Amino acid sequence: RKLRMSHVQNISSPKSEFYYVKGKRKVRTNKNEQGNRSPLDISKQVQLSKHEVTNMRRSQVPLIRETLSQLWENDMLPAIWFIFSRRGCDAAVEYIEDCRLLHDCEASEVELELRRFRMQYPDAVRENAVKGLLRGVAAHHAGCLPLWKSFIEELFQRGLVKVVFATETLAAGINMPARTAVISSLSKRIDAGRQLLTPNNLFQMAGRAGRRGIDTVGHSVLVQTTNEGPEECCDVIFAGLEPLVSQFTASYGMVLNLLAGSKVTHKQKESGDVKAKRSGRTLEEARKLVEQSFGNYVGSNVMVAAKEELERIQKDIQHLSSEITDEFIDRKCRKELSEEDYAEISLLQNKLKEEKKIRNELKKRMELERMAAWKTQLEEFESGHLPFMCLQYKDKDSVHHTIPAVFIGSLSSFDD
Repeated sequence: RKLRMSHVQNISSPKSEFYYVKGKRKVRTNKNEQGNRSPLDISKQVQLSKHEVTNMRRSQVPLIRETLSQLWENDMLPAIWFIFSRRGCDAAVEYIEDCRLLHDCEASEVELELRRFRMQYPDAVRENAVKGLLRGVAAHHAGCLPLWKSFIEELFQRGLVKVVFATETLAAGINMPARTAVISSLSKRIDAGRQLLTPNNLFQMAGRAGRRGIDTVGHSVLVQTTNEGPEECCDVIFAGLEPLVSQFTASYGMVLNLLAGSKVTHKQKESGDVKAKRSGRTLEEARKLVEQSFGNYVGSNVMVAAKEELERIQKDIQHLSSEITDEFIDRKCRKELSEEDYAEISLLQNKLKEEKKIRNELKKRMELERMAAWKTQLEEFESGHLPFMCLQYKDKDSVHHTIPAVFIGSLSSFDD
């Protein structure tokens, strides 16, 4: 908000001239009219198109030299400068290789270390990066040989390299502590265009700032570009971190490797031959090894969260069940209703109970009459020979069922 208001104040200032592109012509705004307006009115009336915003941001993008001078003046070096392309890292080193960031003693020490490295590994030296290295600037990315990258890391840890231009792969796994992490852009180019950084990627790179035991504060600098400004920066920062997802998957090969164990070499005393054997793991040892994986840790956390959620739901069910009992409803009615209404409801409930009681008695009487009607039919089968049969019926899902039965006789009605 402060950046946007400062821009609006620059527009409204009578001392400054503001040009904006409209079509192909440049139109100059009237200074006298702007001087009489407040910044809030102008912020409402100035509606810039996407092309105009891009032009405005392009004019406000700081150069690498300007940003580097700010870091130098504010004592924010050494720094890791993240650029999302190898070519961009090498170009940045060549662009500022004339800027001297080392003192004479430090430059002499770097030159001495470079001579030693050249004598040991002459083929690993990047000749196009030597000039920048002697000034305290280097590049670190997958295009460099591992030996050269290790050499840069060692010089950076010793404070002999002040700025390292690196890709985002350096944000994880390498011990290169810096006082400041500079992120050159909030988006990177992919096959489908430009993709905004995720909060996890941004905080992973920003987390490289601050050296343990040396710095009390680490600085993270986000540089404005033609594609991103303060609004996009806030969107990424306040979006919240995404949960970590384990890529652990069980496969047949992994199971065989777990059970096979590690290779152990044995040397026979008589012949002197060396034979390799595999000391297999037991199922219990393999299970313990799998339980140490991050995937199992995440899964156990999910199970704990699911159990807690289940317990909470069960408590809610018990609480709701206690609220629908007759005693609870009676207490609530007595509390919220007047005495006349409560007495009327109680009278109706008593009548309902009596009606239910009568209905149950009629059901019992009907069952007794039905059983008495069967008695006369059963007397015909005193010989003990009963005709068995199988009944078939179809339920509501159109599924056939069979029931074993005994044929007793035909009844016209249960009153017979």
